Amino acid sequence: FQTHEGLVDRLCRNAPELLECLFDGLIWHADREEDGKVQVNFYISHIYGTLDDDPELNNSFTSPLSLLQGRAPVQIFYHPVVMQLLDMKWNLFGMKHFLVMQAWFAGILLWFLTLEIAFPEDCGLTVRRAALTGVTLLTTAVMLGVCIDQHRRGRTRSVTVGRSWTLSVPMLLTTGWNLCRLLSCVLIC
Repeated sequence: FQTHEGLVDRLCRNAPELLECLFDGLIWHADREEDGKVQVNFYISHIYGTLDDDPELNNSFTSPLSLLQGRAPVQIFYHPVVMQLLDMKWNLFGMKHFLVMQAWFAGILLWFLTLEIAFPEDCGLTVRRAALTGVTLLTTAVMLGVCIDQHRRGRTRSVTVGRSWTLSVPMLLTTGWNLCRLLSCVLIC
C-alpha cells in the first residue's frame, strides 16, 4: 500500500474484478482448528485508514471504504474483509453517531409536535416556543456551517438539475435524509 498509493482507487476504476483478489490477500487462516474454530486475522489497517496517518485520507470521502461505496461492484461488500471493516467501524463509532443524530432530530420534531398539539391556542411567543426556536436555529447553523466547510474544502458532488444546470452540492446535502432534516429545521424556525 505504501508502494502503490491509491491502489483501491486504481483497482475500482481500472480493474474492479481484482478487488476480490486484493482482499483475499489480506486474510490469514490458521492451519488447524481449535474447538471447531479456525483463527482468522484480517490485515485491514491500510483500508481502515486514519485521518492522521495518511494525507490521502484527510478527506474521508476519498478513503478506500468511500471509494468502494462509489465505484466498486456491489458484491465486493459481501467479502469478509469489507464486512469485517464495516462491522468494526459501525461498532466503534458509526452506530453511536447514527443514534445520537436520530435522537436529536426526533427530539426536535417531537418537541415541535407537542407544542402544536398540547398548546394549539398558544400561538404567541412563549418560553417553550423560544427555546425550541433557539435549539432549531442552533441545529440549522451547525448544519449550514458543515455545508460551508465542505464546500470550501471541495468536498462536494456535482448534481445536475434539469438539462443544463450543474450544481456543486456539499456532501452533507447529497442524501435525502440530511436535506429533509435541514429543510425541516428551517421550516420549524
